[in-house]
Amino acid sequence: MKPLWWHSEDAENDQAWYKTLVQNGWELDPLPEPTQIQSDQPVLWRLDELNMDQAVALQNRLQAFPTMATAHEALNAHLANPVVCAYQKERLTHGLATLKEALRARGVCFCCGRDGLHEVLNEAEIGHRKLKRLTQENAQLREKLQQRALIEQAKGRLMQTQKLNENEAYHLMRRQAMNEGQKLVVFAQNLLKSTECPSRET
Repeated sequence: MKPLWWHSEDAENDQAWYKTLVQNGWELDPLPEPTQIQSDQPVLWRLDELNMDQAVALQNRLQAFPTMATAHEALNAHLANPVVCAYQKERLTHGLATLKEALRARGVCFCCGRDGLHEVLNEAEIGHRKLKRLTQENAQLREKLQQRALIEQAKGRLMQTQKLNENEAYHLMRRQAMNEGQKLVVFAQNLLKSTECPSRET
C-alpha cells in the first residue's frame, strides 16, 4: 500500500472515492496540520465542486504547507508534497482558470472525477520526485559554483599580495590547506577573512 494524505470537503461522496483509492493500492491517512507533515507523500484534496471560492480556500491552506528546499528562486514556493485536487464537477470562470495555473505552478495537479485519479496521483508523485532530484542537483551545482568563486577570489588575492602567477598561487593554497588539514574552500574562506596572507615559503 502507498501512503496518501487525505482531506475531504465532500463527506457525502467520500465512501466511493475512498473505496476507489484503496482498490488502487493507496493507504489513506487524515491530513495533519502542515507543520506536522514529515514526509513528501502525496496529498489528495477532495471537493464536490471546484469553484473560485474552493480554489481560493485551497490556495490559502497551501500557504502554510512546507515548500521544497532549493537554491533556485523560481522554485522557492514549490510545494514539498505533490498535491492532487480531485472533484466531481467544475464551475469554470476566467478567474478560476488563472488561479488553477498559479496552483499548478506550485505543484498542484487537478482531476475531475474518480476515473483516472490513480494515474494522476502516480504522475504527480513521479513528477515531484523528478523535480526534487533536479532541485537538489541545482542546489549542489550552485554550491560548487560558490565554492569555486571563493577559491578564485582567494587565489586572486594571493597573486596580488605575493606577486605570484595563477599556478603558483593555486599550489600555495593547496599546500597550505593540506598542511592545516583543511578543505581548499575552507582555507580560501579563512584567507579572505584574514588580514595576513601565507608566504610562498610556507
